[in-house]
Amino acid sequence: MKELFPITIMVIGGCLSTIGRWSVVGTGTVLTILACGAATVQMLIAKTQSTERHPNILVFYRVAIGAMFIALWTFLSGKAVFDVKRSYWLITLLGAFLGPCTSFLLTFRSYRYWELSRASIVKTAEPLFVLLMVYIIFERIPTGRALLGGLLILVGGFWLSWIHFGGGKKRKTGGKVKRGLGLKQFLLS
Repeated sequence: MKELFPITIMVIGGCLSTIGRWSVVGTGTVLTILACGAATVQMLIAKTQSTERHPNILVFYRVAIGAMFIALWTFLSGKAVFDVKRSYWLITLLGAFLGPCTSFLLTFRSYRYWELSRASIVKTAEPLFVLLMVYIIFERIPTGRALLGGLLILVGGFWLSWIHFGGGKKRKTGGKVKRGLGLKQFLLS
């Protein structure tokens, strides 16, 4: 029951962001919700397997399976176009490396040191980094209802995280958490 109110705030924030603009953002909203569901399943699988299998292996399969589905969809839809400018290839490869590969490599590695809920708090803050990058690259940020809706979603997400940490009380995790490693040891583990 105590999770119901933060979830309601998040839903209201999502609705506030899309009301009156569904024709523009509706498809993206539905696809994002489906992507969140798929990401949730991936994170749970990765967390349960991160002690059994090396994070590099988990990321390899995650990226390989995703690339296979995208390639099949592209070829079966007949929309595969390879005759594009070199800059498109560079942007696509850089985005593929930074997004699905590097970000999940670091996330899956973090599961060896943090419990899932602690890693989720950091992931919850991801929109703040996106907002900063949008401002740096496009020199503007969302305004009005879109910004208010996004802030409500963040408030609900952080509230849920706070609830799962017991309102600031320390809980025993039952798992062994490694501490005191530098960045080099973290990346090589």
